[in-house]
Amino acid sequence: MPTDHYKILAISQDAKPAQIKQNAQTILNKTKKEYATNLQEIKKAYSIISNPKRRQAYDAKSNISYYQVLRICVDTEPSLVKESAQDTVTIVKQEYKKKVEEIKKSYSILSNLDKKTAYDNVISQQEFKKRKEKLRRLQQLQELQESKIKKRRFAIAKLLFSVFFIGLAYFGYANYQEFF
Repeated sequence: MPTDHYKILAISQDAKPAQIKQNAQTILNKTKKEYATNLQEIKKAYSIISNPKRRQAYDAKSNISYYQVLRICVDTEPSLVKESAQDTVTIVKQEYKKKVEEIKKSYSILSNLDKKTAYDNVISQQEFKKRKEKLRRLQQLQELQESKIKKRRFAIAKLLFSVFFIGLAYFGYANYQEFF
């Protein structure tokens, strides 16, 4: 399923170009702030976890949030902390770049009328296919329920038929005994 560019930019399909640009810029700025905050948290976590004395004091408080920031376990060897911190920074940078690229791509598609029209057509076709598939599943479910009802009716009819003939046989035999 393709990316939902409207969702990325937090706009409706009938948004004006000025609103598209404003939302794209706002979300891009928010993403940059989150990235900077993440990097600061990683640096702070590394400075505490990499120092044995500070780490011991931190562990005494039984906090695990810095370990989560560095994406390591509490019992990670001190020699691996630096490598883990570097890996975490790399991952955060990659996530940031990916998010920025999504925002830029969404803006480029939605700010160009031809691209926006083509994108809207694709979305409309996909929504049509989803609705059609949902309708097909509902019809299958209804057919399944109808077949279960028919089976139950048939089972009830067989039971009633059996009870009727057993009763007929019993009472018919009892009536037959009375005459002789």
